[in-house]
Amino acid sequence: MCKNNDAGLLATKIVRADVITSEVPENTQRVYALLDEQSDVSIVSPELAYKLGKEGEKEKYPLSTCSGSKQVRYGRRVSGIIAKTFEGEQIELPTSIVCDSIPQDKWEIPTP
Repeated sequence: MCKNNDAGLLATKIVRADVITSEVPENTQRVYALLDEQSDVSIVSPELAYKLGKEGEKEKYPLSTCSGSKQVRYGRRVSGIIAKTFEGEQIELPTSIVCDSIPQDKWEIPTP
């Protein structure tokens, strides 16, 4: 999806997906997922982690952006989250970070 905003052209890949955990596969949560090919980590919202029953110890992690800024943040690491495609394929996500500040602009969600 490409959309113009005040800062210029924005290009993202947002898809609808079902996520489960390896411990409770019948607890399916439908989400919109942002596929960012430039990132090297998976992040989940606190709400999703709670709905999936995922806990984890709070710890420091580094956050670097493509603009060169570097920050130290705190979050929980959780594992065992599985994304399900609509064709039935299951993909286990790498250990993810629970992040409080995930941008959630509804205008970025594609519509038919």
